[in-house]
Amino acid sequence: MAVEFEGQLHLVTAKAGGRGTSLVSGWRPIVRFGAAEREPAWGVEITFDVPATLAPGESAAVHLRSWAWPATDPAPQPGTRMFFYEGAQMVGTGTVR
Repeated sequence: MAVEFEGQLHLVTAKAGGRGTSLVSGWRPIVRFGAAEREPAWGVEITFDVPATLAPGESAAVHLRSWAWPATDPAPQPGTRMFFYEGAQMVGTGTVR
């Protein structure tokens, strides 16, 4: 089951331990909800219209679509904190809108 929702994403700068390059719509990170150390972690696809690319240190409104979301897990509620990972590296933070 896929779950779709809106959010606000902020990319962490490389200097602060985040990405060193910009990303484009269609990015597929892993996300954790509520706390950075919390399990489980879910795969999501992030799309956005503006800006065309998102650089480290920038923020944008985004649309998130999960894949293989368990039917027993509710969709995240507005205001829930999100933490985005590429492997073990946290590269972004945000909130569900």
